[in-house]
Amino acid sequence: MTQRRHKVGRGERGSVLVEAMVGAAIVAITLASMYHAIVESASHNRMAEERRYALMVAQSQLAMIGTIIPAVPGTTEGTEGDFNWRITIEPYGASAQQPQLGKVPNPAGTLCLAHVSVSYGRRPPLATLDTLVLARGG
Repeated sequence: MTQRRHKVGRGERGSVLVEAMVGAAIVAITLASMYHAIVESASHNRMAEERRYALMVAQSQLAMIGTIIPAVPGTTEGTEGDFNWRITIEPYGASAQQPQLGKVPNPAGTLCLAHVSVSYGRRPPLATLDTLVLARGG
């Protein structure tokens, strides 16, 4: 049995180098897209965590209306860590967007809309909550 030797010509050696470079480029593109996907996922997770915490702050502040925060028309602001919160209490039906409840006097207080918004730094609010409260005065 005779063995044949295959000589590699100059053109074939160059094509092996090109194939290796194309393979490396494909691997690099794949790694870059995976990196981008991981960074994007981390960003979405961070934003979801900020919104979850902002909602907890809003619920906490809403629960304090009438006990720690006076239930009277006006605005109260504060901070919780890096989050800024604002509570606005206004008589319900004061704007054209809300239905009028009528002019029946209530000796217990005035029905008001309490609006709580929480933002992170100077960004737009991450969480807002509205509820009706019975406010003193008005």
